[in-house]
Amino acid sequence: TTGDASGHICFSKCLWTCWSPSLLLFRRQPGMHGAKPLVGQPVTTGDASDFRCSVHIPASAVSGRPTFAPMRQFKCISPWESGAIVQVVVPDGAKPGDTLMYLDTAEQCRTRSMQEEDEQRRSAHVDEAKRRNRQGHDPATFPGADYLHAEIGAEYWGITMDCFQDFVAAVRTKLVAGDLKNVGRVPYPDNSFNSERVGPNMYQVNDQVIKPMTKDEGNEIPGVSWALRDRLIGNRCTIFVTHAWAEGVFEFQRHLRAAWPRVHGPQGQRYLDGAAYICFLSNPQHLNIESMLAQVATSPFNVVLERMPSPKKMLMITTQNEPIHRRLWCVFEAYKALSLNVEITLGGESIHLAAGDNGDAKKKVQLARSREETCACMEAGWQHVESHPGSSRLAVLFLGAVVASAVGSSGSQDARAYAAVIAVSIAALCGCCWCYNKHVTESIVQGGLIDIRNAECSMAEDKARIFQEIEGKEDEINNLVGNLIVWGKQRSSA
Repeated sequence: TTGDASGHICFSKCLWTCWSPSLLLFRRQPGMHGAKPLVGQPVTTGDASDFRCSVHIPASAVSGRPTFAPMRQFKCISPWESGAIVQVVVPDGAKPGDTLMYLDTAEQCRTRSMQEEDEQRRSAHVDEAKRRNRQGHDPATFPGADYLHAEIGAEYWGITMDCFQDFVAAVRTKLVAGDLKNVGRVPYPDNSFNSERVGPNMYQVNDQVIKPMTKDEGNEIPGVSWALRDRLIGNRCTIFVTHAWAEGVFEFQRHLRAAWPRVHGPQGQRYLDGAAYICFLSNPQHLNIESMLAQVATSPFNVVLERMPSPKKMLMITTQNEPIHRRLWCVFEAYKALSLNVEITLGGESIHLAAGDNGDAKKKVQLARSREETCACMEAGWQHVESHPGSSRLAVLFLGAVVASAVGSSGSQDARAYAAVIAVSIAALCGCCWCYNKHVTESIVQGGLIDIRNAECSMAEDKARIFQEIEGKEDEINNLVGNLIVWGKQRSSA
């Protein structure tokens, strides 16, 4: 950058050659090309580490410059970061010649610098993985993939929504072509397999779609996970998805899309930028996953949840095929959500988290909900009576008076006496109903619909390690899952 006589700092011309396709999500007004120099002046704002820069939107492009797709950002060189590239957002309604205010802090500068260094480090690992793949390529061992997943941590095995949609499209293509069949480790109902709302389960999709496509010799580095196949340097995980492999792929797609965070933009709502850890797409299915799970602390599940930036987000995806907390790794993920205070969003019907007969579970959930929804006032009154025993007589007398008034002032003395008896009976009945509903609610959140102590795991060693890890927290996890079943969200027990 260079200074002029007025003390302003001139930005370089927008770096058209550095635009990436992801930036084409933004729009601009006609004439906002950004090809003329942008002029700004850094100004301290009370804190020497903060800088504010005014940027003039150029009115036209330099003659001969190509026309680009609509955008809402300029990419230019920062005047205070030794040529570092920054993006200046153009808000809706801005016009050529308007001035934008760009604020950057020293902390943001340091963070961006660390991110750039980390990306360079991961790019170097990609180059080394390619070299190893060329020198000692063995289809059975995948040396490049093994090296890359060892050097690029699980926190970068994220799947963007666009990548996930491409994955589902690949599944549909295989299904239509007849290359995805209803075969697998356990029998699977044809009506679920062929359903547009459920589809093949993840065991089938993994064996018949994910593994063949990630193993393909046409990939830059065969054997990597679907996530790194899409972007070899990886995407930072900002969302953690917990689910069960028994789910149907189309069922999972519906629930994931519904639960994925959204933001409002010029075109309406859109999916929040970011990437999700989804184990069947994030983990390398051709490598030794058992060794990756040998220690709970270093497992991909734990690493991602520990290193995920704040605010941590978990999407809990249910399936009609199985309560996901029958699987012990899902239980561990719920435990980590508790210990790390992770925000949980439910995708799918909460009743599918319950074990056993859904009809019975729905009745219990309905009772638990009715307790709060229809008896909130009565509960408050009952608690008052419990804490003030003397007031119970007044409550009965009041209720008796209400019932007596229904009989009418002209009623006989016997009728009014009967009304008092009825009032006492109603009070007792309401109390019994309230206590019963309270008992149902407490039983639900204490393992009445699913008890994580009964969860299973494919590997006996994993089972022992996980139960050791969550020891003493079983009731808290049951409470979390129970409240999710009843209310569809986290909340304190009733």
